[in-house]
Amino acid sequence: MMVLITRDKEKIKKKRENKGKEISERRDEEGTQRGEEISERRDEGERRSVRGEVKEEREEERRVDSVNALFLELTSLKFPITVREREREAKMASGWGITGNKGRCYDFWVDFSECMSRCREPKDCHLLREDYLECLHHSKEFQRRNRIYKEEQRQLRAAARKDEESDDIHGGATKH
Repeated sequence: MMVLITRDKEKIKKKRENKGKEISERRDEEGTQRGEEISERRDEGERRSVRGEVKEEREEERRVDSVNALFLELTSLKFPITVREREREAKMASGWGITGNKGRCYDFWVDFSECMSRCREPKDCHLLREDYLECLHHSKEFQRRNRIYKEEQRQLRAAARKDEESDDIHGGATKH
């Protein structure tokens, strides 16, 4: 889980750096366009009004850029699911169990689904998938029970053989 958190932090950091580069490049392009506009206006003799307009435009663009950057950052982040959102998801049809409440494996499904939505390769989520499938089918539990049963049967047969051998060694006494 810690690896996923650090990967998410690294992704966020890279996105911020890339966004910063894009914003600075956009400002450079807009700066050259503004420079051309300013030179045209200077030619028209409107130096004072141009400076005032450019300052206002720059301030407005800075506000818009900061709001846009914040919006992009917030929409690209995956926040942990709150309790209320989990309860809302539990009420969805896919989360209903046989009694009408949340299904017994629904929490495993939510964890597996979240992992699949944010990972690059499906093999990154194989442990969560195993947990979900085990919850559904209990295959590992049944395998373990079968191994225990077979071992008990083997031990009973070995004990029976041992008793027979000891009876044969002690003179073949019959049991009553």
